[in-house]
Amino acid sequence: MPLLGIITADARVVLNAIRNLRDAVHGGAGMRDAYLAVGRTYMRFIRGRFIGASGGDGTWQPLSPYTIADRLRGGFGESSRVLYSAFNAQHHLGGAFGAQNKPPPAAAVLPILIRSGRLYGSLIEGGEGHIEELLPDGIRKGTGIFYAAFHQAGGGRLPQREILVPPDADTDAQIGRIFIAGLTSSALGTSTALAVAA
Repeated sequence: MPLLGIITADARVVLNAIRNLRDAVHGGAGMRDAYLAVGRTYMRFIRGRFIGASGGDGTWQPLSPYTIADRLRGGFGESSRVLYSAFNAQHHLGGAFGAQNKPPPAAAVLPILIRSGRLYGSLIEGGEGHIEELLPDGIRKGTGIFYAAFHQAGGGRLPQREILVPPDADTDAQIGRIFIAGLTSSALGTSTALAVAA
């Protein structure tokens, strides 16, 4: 005959623990810090992806011959290359075009989606058009540059070149660690745990 034990819990204790966890998630200083750290981590991923895609890594469709000719006629050829090189150096991706010092493919005469630097600049905290809104249960990050939405969705003759995408597995894991640290620090009433996670 099996031996069984009965375990009971005071519902008030359980409900109080659930309330404390809810309050930690929605109002704790540690979660505020975590949301900000998650936003920074995500945007760092987006900027690195943008630079790789701009350099012709195959993420985005290459520029059309018409667009290349138009940029060169408009005098944007060299300025686009200079801006791209500066952004690339900022992210330590190496090379004048793309990651790991790879030269651009023949079709990528000019960087993609870098003409004035305004769109990329809006992906940097404090940049013109950068959006950062701290929410009670998260953070909203992105760009307010009006033409970004056209590139994000594509349509007609404009190819889709997604700027904001879900994070890759490494970034997602890092974000998970930040959330765990935020919950822990909120529950403890500190914000020091995030120094390790971010």
